[in-house]
Formats: sequence, C-alpha cells, structure tokens
Amino acid sequence: MARGRGAGVRRRRDERRGAGRAVHRAARPGRPVTAGLLGDVALAQRALAAGEVTSRDLVEAALTAAEAVGDLAAFASLHPASARRAARELDDQRAAGAPLGPLAGIPVVLKDNVAESGVPNRAASLLLPDEPAAVDATVTARLRHAGAVVIGRTNMHELAWGGTTDNPHLGTCRNPFDPGRIPAGSSGGTAAAVAAGVVPVGIGTDTGGSIRLPASVTNLTGLRPSLGRVPTTGVIPLAWTLDTVGPIGRSAAECRLVLDATAGPDGSDDGCVSRPDTLRHLLHRADPWAGLRVGVVDGFTLDGVQPDVAAAVARLLDDAAGWGARPVDVALPRLDELVDALVVLNAAEASAVHAAALRAHPERLGTDVRVLLEAGARFTAVEYLQAQRLRTLARDALARTWEQVDVLLVPTLPFTAPRLGERDIELAGRTQDVLVANMRYTALASLTGAPAVSFPCGLDRLGLPIGAQLVGPAWSDRALLHLVADVQHRTGHHRARPARRAA
Repeated sequence: MARGRGAGVRRRRDERRGAGRAVHRAARPGRPVTAGLLGDVALAQRALAAGEVTSRDLVEAALTAAEAVGDLAAFASLHPASARRAARELDDQRAAGAPLGPLAGIPVVLKDNVAESGVPNRAASLLLPDEPAAVDATVTARLRHAGAVVIGRTNMHELAWGGTTDNPHLGTCRNPFDPGRIPAGSSGGTAAAVAAGVVPVGIGTDTGGSIRLPASVTNLTGLRPSLGRVPTTGVIPLAWTLDTVGPIGRSAAECRLVLDATAGPDGSDDGCVSRPDTLRHLLHRADPWAGLRVGVVDGFTLDGVQPDVAAAVARLLDDAAGWGARPVDVALPRLDELVDALVVLNAAEASAVHAAALRAHPERLGTDVRVLLEAGARFTAVEYLQAQRLRTLARDALARTWEQVDVLLVPTLPFTAPRLGERDIELAGRTQDVLVANMRYTALASLTGAPAVSFPCGLDRLGLPIGAQLVGPAWSDRALLHLVADVQHRTGHHRARPARRAA
C-alpha cells in the first residue's frame, strides 16, 4: 500500500471482513443483491420500494465489491461504519413511511478532493493537511439529503493535476477494461469504481476534462456541468476559473439524478447562479434527435484521431441522421490553440492555489505534479492574459455557433486508453504528449464554460471503450443528458461491461 495514508486505508478495510456473508444473510429471497442492482439506480430503487432488498443490503454489497476489486486501486479510503449507520437510518425511515429522497439507499463514492465531514480532504496528496474536514462539501451534503450513502473516497491524480490517476501515495489506479491501461484522470478512481460495478454513480471534478476523460475510457457517462451550475464549495480547487464538480455514472439516468440533486446556488460559491434551462423543448420530446442541428467542426471532429475512434463517431453521426438529426458543418477558429491556453490557465491558477504549501514542502509531492506546479509559477502575467483573451474569443465564437446549430458532437478523446506509464502517443503521424493530447476535445467546453457530456459510442478492435461528447449552450445540461439517454436506449453501447468487475 502507498505511503502516508495506507495504514488508514488498511484499518478501514479490516472493519469490513466478513461483510460478504452479511450481504447474503440480509438479502431478501426475492431479489439477491446482484451486480445489476449496484449498476442501475432505477432497478435498485424498485427493489427497495418493493421490499426485496434494504439499504443495508446495497451498502454491504458495495463494500464487498470494493474489496473484491482492490487491485484496481480505485479507492483512497472506505467508510464502512458511517455507511452502515446511514443505511440503517434510511431503512428505519422507509419502514416508518417517512418521505425519502430520489437517491435513498443508493451507495455512491466521492473523489478525494470533495469534503466529507470528519474525514481528511487531501486531494490524494501529502501536500495538504491530514485533518478532518469540519463540514461536508455542498455536493456531499446535497447527495446525503437526497438519500445517497457515501461508502468511500476515490483515488485521483494528485491534486487533480494530471490525466492518468497514477498516484505516488495511493497507488496506480487501473482501468477495469484492461488493468494494464489507465482509467484516465484526474477522476480515474471514481470511474474505475463505477465501471467495476461497485456503485452506480460517483462524484468527480472536471477542470480540463477530468470527468469526461475517465468516463470515455471506462464506458461510462460523465457530465461536466455548465460553469456555475453546481457549487464547488468544499471542493479543493485546482484552477478557480475552470473548476466544476459533477457525476460519472453507468448511464445518463444516474447523471441526471445527481445533477438534479446537486445543482443550484448555495450562498457560499459566488460563481454559482440559477438560470433557466436552455434547449428545454427537447426535454418533452420522445424523439429529441428529430430536427436537431448537430454541429460537425470542419477539420476537427474526425481529424487527428485513431481510426477506430473516427469510425465510431462517424457511425454515431450517421445514426443521428437516421434518427432525424441534421448534421451541419461549422467552423470554429483557433481550435488548435485552445489546449495551450488551457494549460497556461490551469497551470498558473493551480500554482497560485498551492504556492505556499509548494514552497514549504515540495518533497511531499509526486514528481510529475511538482514539475507542473513549478512550471505554472513561471508563466508571466502577459502569458496568462493572452490565454484569457483566447478564452474570450473562444466563448464568443461558440456563442455565434449556437445560432447555426443546437449541439456539437465530437470525440471525447482522440484515442482509447493508453497503457500504464505511456507518456507519449502516436496520432496522425505525430508523437504527442498524452496529457496535452488528452485535452484536444475537452478544452473547448472547459474554456467556454459550456456543459459537455461524454458517453459510450462503441469499442475499438481491442475491446476498449470509445467515448463521444455532446457540447451544448450554457444551461443545456439536462437537454444533453436527455439526448444521451435516447442514444443509450437506441444503441445499448453503455451496457458493455469490463472483464475486471466485482460480479
């Protein structure tokens, strides 16, 4: 086990010995706790309502599943005692006929940079204090209010500054579809836990793509909400002007439940506001793709990607046309400069966030993150302002694009999951840095504040997941999820399961 926090993780695991036997004793004869119940909120809710399982059954099954896939290094810590207590309280409330929230009894996980009262919030880093958080993050509190049961915290790229979830303190997180490959990052632990069948949904954060990238390579659905839609109060920042917090789930349905439970101002995050949904007419249509104008970016959408990725996204575009959508070619200027601008802003702001701790204890950081933070401190004010200027231009260009189209459809990643330790990748005859290439298709939404959903659109020839991404105008989050839910009903791509899973 990794340094620093490893002993604590082991102690928590020791509390769980024998949990598997408890699952089978507690489960009702009509419906054993199966992987299906841990992978589908709607199915679990029906079983709970029918009395076929209890919240305690689901939580015990999730804790046992987490133990079963421990070699994936998906978790920073597990909290069996508090999870069991919460589940027992929910069962008592259900038995008493009390009103329950939409996620009542559903086990969930939190990324290790989202505050949980009584638990250290360290962003998977030894740089930050090992002190219990005084209060829940707003997202955590709202999930609990909706009835969700937090079973633990997930591994992540240290401080959320990276795209592999290769963590020097908690271990290298692995992709359930191929443990020799990365789950991407920085929310790789959340994605690995959901993909492996431990929980149906979890919380990640997304600055430059850290929800969407892991969702893409693990065959999940991940929502980067509109900037300002979900409060980041209690989330350790990476880059103040870019950070968002949102769900990674088995399907769009899970993501919609979490969005509904967590969105809206909290009085503490000044950047979080309330706005009416856009594209809301789609929410009431059983056939939302009919007549939809789908933007295809000239020289970008299908260029410079692995052949299997290009083929999968092209098939999806053809399918959408068959469902009545109208593909529209659009031009967005200076797209090739967006990743550089994003790197400057991300690096400079992250260095500012952690400047004091970095000066005091650089030795506590993993090498890759320390190098990135030190590099961020060297960017000049001129370079930062130039990046902000490009961000403004991108936002203006995207606003004009919404006059021509309703949504944009692009890949999430130009490639499927790289192998562990692979730092460079060949794309279109060029060797590229994996971290930079990661953000080719995620940078646009990150810089402009637009919502974006990554969702499964097939497997490559090795059986590795391929993700597509819908980007929409600000506050179209629910409409995007509605479109993705329709895709998932029609195609079933999201049902592909990894070989490495709990059950």
